[in-house]
Amino acid sequence: MIFIDSMSISKEYVLGADPGKHGGIVLLSTRFNPLNIQKDDIIMIPSKAKNGKLDTSYLLEQLRPYINNIKLCMQEDVHALFGSSAAGTFEFGDANGALRTLLQLMGYLHTDAKPFEVLLVQPKAWQKKAWIPSCIVYKDETDKLGRKKKDTKATSLKAAELLFPGVSFVPPRCKNVHDGLIDAALIAYYALVCVKA
Repeated sequence: MIFIDSMSISKEYVLGADPGKHGGIVLLSTRFNPLNIQKDDIIMIPSKAKNGKLDTSYLLEQLRPYINNIKLCMQEDVHALFGSSAAGTFEFGDANGALRTLLQLMGYLHTDAKPFEVLLVQPKAWQKKAWIPSCIVYKDETDKLGRKKKDTKATSLKAAELLFPGVSFVPPRCKNVHDGLIDAALIAYYALVCVKA
């Protein structure tokens, strides 16, 4: 990422955050238009791990130039990963709490009279807004009631491709799309259209 002097940033952003060591943060311009996407309308920062934990100093370093341009911050409100071990759940909870603390701290570093706050959104809420019926991808398995299960990763990718045409969710030096960035972008989109920034 190129470091930018915060005085030279003229756009305002909403921030979407997908927690976890493999999550991500996306800044989406409040003037975002999917029909005319500008280079700095969407800024993606994949999370990194350092010594097995979320590297919050890296995230702060990447976000510092934008702090005064963030008008709204939304983080996914998750509690546990289904099927995860106790150690894995604790590790995820640690990363989730560290990210929320970092975002709250950034709100206080904001120089406006009223700093932004960190709002939480349940996965089902942002998915309901971002996933249109034509985006839904189903697995070859069913739930207890015999209904086909949704493939959440594939559905989010399809929705992101529709909402952010031409935007690549493959980070530099990687071959695959980054699920955390996709979810963070959809959370930012939800914040933009459902909450007044």
